[in-house]
Amino acid sequence: MPDTSGSPAPSFLIDGFVTESGDQLDHAIIRYSTAGTMNVSRDNVVLVPSHYMATVEDSAWMIGPGKAIDTDRYFVVSTELFGNGRSSSPSTTAARHDGPRFPIVTIRDSVHAVYRLLREELGVEHLRAVVGFSMGAMQAFQWAVSYPDFMDLVIPICGNARSYPHGNVRLEGLITTLRLDPAYANGDYDTQPADGVAAFGLAWAPWLYSQEWWRRELWLEVDPGATYESVVDSFRTDFLPGADANDIVLQCRTWQRHDVGTTPGFAGDTRAALRSIQARVLYLPSETDLYFPLGDARFESTAIPNVTLTPIPSLWGHPAGSAVTDADAQFVSRAISGFLTDGENATDETDAVDEADATDDLPGQYLQILALLLGGIANETIGVMSDEALAKIQETFDLALQAISLHSIPGLHEHGWNVVFDIVDNCPDTELSTATRPALELAVTRFSNTTIAQVADWDLLTERYSEFKAAIAARNPSRTTAAINDLYQLPSDAAT
Repeated sequence: MPDTSGSPAPSFLIDGFVTESGDQLDHAIIRYSTAGTMNVSRDNVVLVPSHYMATVEDSAWMIGPGKAIDTDRYFVVSTELFGNGRSSSPSTTAARHDGPRFPIVTIRDSVHAVYRLLREELGVEHLRAVVGFSMGAMQAFQWAVSYPDFMDLVIPICGNARSYPHGNVRLEGLITTLRLDPAYANGDYDTQPADGVAAFGLAWAPWLYSQEWWRRELWLEVDPGATYESVVDSFRTDFLPGADANDIVLQCRTWQRHDVGTTPGFAGDTRAALRSIQARVLYLPSETDLYFPLGDARFESTAIPNVTLTPIPSLWGHPAGSAVTDADAQFVSRAISGFLTDGENATDETDAVDEADATDDLPGQYLQILALLLGGIANETIGVMSDEALAKIQETFDLALQAISLHSIPGLHEHGWNVVFDIVDNCPDTELSTATRPALELAVTRFSNTTIAQVADWDLLTERYSEFKAAIAARNPSRTTAAINDLYQLPSDAAT
């Protein structure tokens, strides 16, 4: 087996590779890298397939000594998807399959090619896990269906087992935007269609992050000097630096065609394919992902036999799964490392506390945290809160109450969560507000994931949310604290 640790991504060559469409690539190339050491029993191998237009370097944040995938413990193989500009792509393939003549490859095509890499080049007979973000998550699901007994664990992050119609329409709009540049010339261009690529990046912008991310100007968390204008301009000028337009389009087409249900033997039945998965699955969607909505993940999870669904509590939308912020990186890393080790450290939204004492444990362990921390913040905040801040919080309360009136669990989850952080965001810069935010995030998430979905008495919830709103409006700390306690004891009264 070649030693590739620390070397530039080497290549695995497959002569005469036949794609699902029936086209044959004379020389198919998969770029990859490895890290760590394969143990004697060869049972410590973790595969990390790449995401959209990504390279192996883009997964480095989760791989290494002491990281989410600890290379002191695991042998990690990172691979690059067909069409990224380094593995076989329209931009790197010679005539007959160059440019727009490159076949539309599927997720399964890349999975089958990587299977040959693992078996023929690296001597891997079994995987501990497949861990993938976005299109890497698509590959992870496909691995679990195409090679069900080849791995123990699958960890899809911010990606689904199928590209659903809403996502396909989004992608079609993006492709059309790029192709409308006359310089694209149906893919037979001499120079890159710069205007089309710039328009593509700008059209991508509103989908990448959540609506709240834009409203709260959360780009300031990672770039304090950024402005709305500079953020938008970066999508136009630097979204996919150096990328080839045909490669960009190809990977969109690959994304659109993804569906584990079209795996041979399942006749297009996505849920039947999911039911066939033998590996244990840790499903990590972002709560605010617009590409792969949380509702799609919940829908798919109902068909997977052994799944732990753990939404990432973030306002960063899709990139929550790629460690843009320290908080998201810590959440995802803990989930991955815990699941790889023994599966006991992941938090399942459908079983977030021990089954044996769920009824007693939840209020004592998490609702009390919420009441104490949020009550303390309210006490130090509402007396000095500006009228503008108070009005903003009241608007968020109205959105939460509207969701309650519609019995909308997703709406209640989103806006109820935002009420809490509207209050935190307007808290004076004190030790309490700084120190308690991480604990609040955990407590809110555990409360939301385990109880909101079980609400039985919507009228009582309306009553208590309304009192919480009124207490804040009255700038009455003791009344606010009492309202918080009543609200977060609601599951004891109203949950089934």
